Amino acid sequence: MTLAYTSEFTIEQYELFQSLLSPASKSGRPRSVNLMLVLQANLYVLVSGCAWRLLPKEYPPYSTVYYYFRKWRDDGSWKRIHDHLVQWARVTEARDPTPSAASLDSQSVPTAVMVQKAVGYDAGKHIKGRKRFTLVDTLGFLIAVHVVAASVPEREGAKQLLTKLNQEQRRVPQLVRIWSMAASLEKSFCSGLSILFVGF
Repeated sequence: MTLAYTSEFTIEQYELFQSLLSPASKSGRPRSVNLMLVLQANLYVLVSGCAWRLLPKEYPPYSTVYYYFRKWRDDGSWKRIHDHLVQWARVTEARDPTPSAASLDSQSVPTAVMVQKAVGYDAGKHIKGRKRFTLVDTLGFLIAVHVVAASVPEREGAKQLLTKLNQEQRRVPQLVRIWSMAASLEKSFCSGLSILFVGF
């Protein structure tokens, strides 16, 4: 099978995570759209960075594609797909499906002129924009991400990310250690997790 775009996948690959998508609603009209094409269209936007309206004609209407993008975001389908793919990749690398150690860091990035929500000034790095906190496992796979205004201190931003992670402890049941650039972090940030914070 020849794929039209590099972001596309085969039927066999689609079947691996088809069951992770939210089921069709029992009310309303029966689902008629091809979900495989919808998912491929979402990946095309992600990989190419194009606007929704510029989707190639081979895919369903952009309004339909965007509807499912938001639906899967809100019902957790994207997170389920991500977590399962990470587990499969870790097993391929002869690791446990879920990590026991991770690294936490932040990065301040400028924002576009039209972006006004959650924007601040990072006086240390002289950047006006947002600050993203990312938690990755030892293979570099993403565990969690949290975006705040660039003016939010490292300590507070890390606390917010780890609080969110603590609410989803089932995703990382074996996580016991986090390496962080912020030496002031405390274990109390994740009272439900047994985490040791070690500065690099």
